[in-house]
Amino acid sequence: MAPPTPSTQPMSETVLSIGGMSCSSCSSSVTTAAQSVPGVLRASVDLIGECATVIYQNERCTVENVVEAIEDVGFDASVLTVRPLDAYTNNATSKNGAAGGREMECSE
Repeated sequence: MAPPTPSTQPMSETVLSIGGMSCSSCSSSVTTAAQSVPGVLRASVDLIGECATVIYQNERCTVENVVEAIEDVGFDASVLTVRPLDAYTNNATSKNGAAGGREMECSE
């Protein structure tokens, strides 16, 4: 039996506070680190807001895996919110690429 596709696995959306970013290269490093974690489907980093929004498959990774990956490249990361995306599991990505048909954003 083939493994479930990303759109049928339970997912979560996590907003992380990111410390230590000072330029677009920093935000790119954070994005790359988050996206390198197996199970992460999407990562969006807001340099000005000093945060990142990450969508990941619950069965393949945890928020702790994402935090560790970001910290391993030299930035501080802490969890602000975690929200299950069970309502979106059959349609995780809209045609504009945003989860659940809305733009991902950080807010504190």
